Amino acid sequence: IIGYEAHSMSTDDERVKKILNHIADEERRHVGELQEILYMLSPKDAQFMEEGKQKIKDQQSQNFQQPIQ
Repeated sequence: IIGYEAHSMSTDDERVKKILNHIADEERRHVGELQEILYMLSPKDAQFMEEGKQKIKDQQSQNFQQPIQ
């Protein structure tokens, strides 16, 4: 993803930028697919991921004033 975006930023050709950004977005979807497979194979990983997301949401609701524990 980073590579496609870096190439996109390094060109002035709008056609190439559009294609590279599209490919980067496709790769983001692939990351989501791989994460879902991981969660299917290891529900424990899914649980930890959800707990981590919730910690960030809690911190955000407190304007990141409390340290993450």
